[in-house]
Amino acid sequence: MPPLGVRHKPIPVPDRIEALAARVLRLMVSHSNPERFFEERSEIAWELRKLAKVAQG
Repeated sequence: MPPLGVRHKPIPVPDRIEALAARVLRLMVSHSNPERFFEERSEIAWELRKLAKVAQG
């Protein structure tokens, strides 16, 4: 968490989409933790839905 009073520049939507695409390309099922694949997939889907709402205005 950043210190109080420190503001970060928002990440542009195209950069956020590129980062999500990179996460999708890295997705794979792990034999030691197969649930993590589904958790990560759900997190990416949530982020994409959030970006879609931003794009709609």
